[in-house]
Amino acid sequence: MDVTLDANVYLSDPWMEGIAFKSLLDYLRKTQSKLIVPKLVFDEVLARYPERLLTQVKRPQVKPSRSEVWCSLRK
Repeated sequence: MDVTLDANVYLSDPWMEGIAFKSLLDYLRKTQSKLIVPKLVFDEVLARYPERLLTQVKRPQVKPSRSEVWCSLRK
């Protein structure tokens, strides 16, 4: 049985590393089934992927230097 997924499924796990995707890929291998990606789904994922990545990116936290900490303690 071939499988088709909604764009939200791809966007919820962009790297396909979750247990759900691992189970699905295992099923596809065992049954020699295919994952079908309709053009509409593909286009939606491509359009929304950058937005999804931006929500996942954490801004780096800059730690103060020792001298900054020392100066703040002396005040």
